[in-house]
Amino acid sequence: MTECDAFTDDLVAALRTVGDRVVLIVAARDDDLAYVQFAGGPDDVTAEASGTHAGARTGLLADHGWQPPRRGEANWLSPFLVPATTAELRALAERCVAALRVAYGIKSPADLTYNAWREPQPAPRGVTWPKKRYDDLDPGEDPLRFRDLEPDHAAPTAPTEAEQRAWTAMAPDDVVHVLAHWATQAWPLAEDAAYDVAIRLGWEIEVEDGKRYVVNRAGGLTVPDVSVEKRRGQLKRVRLWTTDAIRDVSRDFVAFLGDAFAASAAAGTTRWGPSTDAEVRRDNPLSRTRHWTLPNGARIGMSLSAKSVTAEVMSPQGVAWQRQDDDNYYAGY
Repeated sequence: MTECDAFTDDLVAALRTVGDRVVLIVAARDDDLAYVQFAGGPDDVTAEASGTHAGARTGLLADHGWQPPRRGEANWLSPFLVPATTAELRALAERCVAALRVAYGIKSPADLTYNAWREPQPAPRGVTWPKKRYDDLDPGEDPLRFRDLEPDHAAPTAPTEAEQRAWTAMAPDDVVHVLAHWATQAWPLAEDAAYDVAIRLGWEIEVEDGKRYVVNRAGGLTVPDVSVEKRRGQLKRVRLWTTDAIRDVSRDFVAFLGDAFAASAAAGTTRWGPSTDAEVRRDNPLSRTRHWTLPNGARIGMSLSAKSVTAEVMSPQGVAWQRQDDDNYYAGY
């Protein structure tokens, strides 16, 4: 593997963590005009290549798939939607490496450096919150570290072929089918009726110490347990794993999870329309969540972490209870 190939892999890994309000700039150490930069939003990432560098005016950027600058702007563009697949991230990373090497003349990844930060989380417009709620907003982070782009980062350990073959994920259409099955029930759904819904899906009900547990063995996942959360005798939320869950994180498994999440989110968008993004956890930059709120008030969610992909349905009553709990919590401050 060449230096540039290794750097492309590093950049793919870094791009996975460019989330909402994150800005990443990769630039030449000795040339301020030679750079590519990325600005994350809730639903997309805008990638730009410097248009003020002399090399940007030779047509080389266009040859490698960059879009010309908009009227009144200097930089070349390569926007993409999120969640993105590994193939989409790699195509962008290769386009960026081509810009740095071919258009700007960077000889080696060792000649590059990066600068990154996460903007503070803004409060919604037109609302008045208790001070505690404002204090809990993400203050941002500057500088923001991207360890995959640091020259002394450890080389990632690759899984064996046997390990890769063993990874399992539910098919996206199956994920959507299960979520739609739960979300379109006649709400409110009593506790006993919720277990009947699980049985109709082919899931099993196990009893231990007089307590019922729901298990989804059909997908062959490492964690078949389904969380059924109840309140006041009614279903509040059902949550399940849609991929295997692991202990040891590798780039390959993260790519596997990211592709499974992107495929399921795309299938969800086809079924329910555009989704909304939830805030990324500050302690897990790989995390992503997409939400759909249905006309009946139920809410569907899909969540990506470094170790698994999960999905959930929250009943209309659960959505209202969650909102009330949040309001009550902050009312005490």
